[in-house]
Amino acid sequence: MLFRSAARAGELGAAEQALATARASGFAALQASANKLTTDQSLILAGVRQPPSVNDQVTKVLATYMSAASLANYDAIYFDSTVGELPFPDKDAFFKWVADGHAVIANHAGSDSMHQTPEYAKMLGGEFMIHGQQAVGTIVNFDAKHPATANWGAFREVYEELYMFRANNYDRTQLHTLLTMVEQPADGRGVPGAPVWYPVAWTKMYGKGRVFFTSLGHREDVIDPTWKPANGERMNPPEVAMAFQEHLLGGIRWALGLREASVEPNIKTVLPAPGATLPAAAGRGGAAAAPGGGRGGPAAATPPVATPAAAGR
Repeated sequence: MLFRSAARAGELGAAEQALATARASGFAALQASANKLTTDQSLILAGVRQPPSVNDQVTKVLATYMSAASLANYDAIYFDSTVGELPFPDKDAFFKWVADGHAVIANHAGSDSMHQTPEYAKMLGGEFMIHGQQAVGTIVNFDAKHPATANWGAFREVYEELYMFRANNYDRTQLHTLLTMVEQPADGRGVPGAPVWYPVAWTKMYGKGRVFFTSLGHREDVIDPTWKPANGERMNPPEVAMAFQEHLLGGIRWALGLREASVEPNIKTVLPAPGATLPAAAGRGGAAAAPGGGRGGPAAATPPVATPAAAGR
């Protein structure tokens, strides 16, 4: 409980009155300018009307840009780490638009979207299931000729939020694998260094449409080589962010048909049941070198490599 003396109340009352007068004056000046508020905005500011929810705003934007008529004006759509069940105005029209020869680009939580729409995971090639704590992942290049990975090198170590995908919505024999982890990162979800198969980036076709996905892009220092945290310490050097930008740009160019590359599935062996024992050849040290040197290249992935137990639903 709070108490206020009469004298103090008088002082505060005068201050509150002065503040209210200043607000009214400022509002009048705003309304007299070219930036005046609409009636709806004025009512929201006055507390008479509730502002629209984020969902309402997203629904309005998607209704404008993702209707069948609007999609006809575009060549590609980019799911920039979206999340949740997006309110597509016409899901069937969207999937038809892609299948008719348009492009989909998605990164990171773009795979953590539309869980209630199975066709989305089918189109994308995978569905996010879980991640551990952020950790360094050794991300191996499986196609050094693709524009999305031509500058990645044989492998690259990235400190990131590393994704695992639902086993029932991921089939590597139907995808063109670009980047994968073949060693368990120290993310608290397994034995570090143990052989695993954690897909990171791939391409595929959906009808006549091109699809490019990369699970990278959570951290600012993965995305932006110039980003500086408050404590001044980046977990990833600028070179990692520059490599990510080239990776993403190369994938976008391929998806738009500005660059050509194979989209044929390049891993022929299916994944064993979750939790199955992995061959030692797929892990650090015993792995065959990737083209150009390095650990865990494509030759190391020809034996069956299992998804970890956590990757099953």
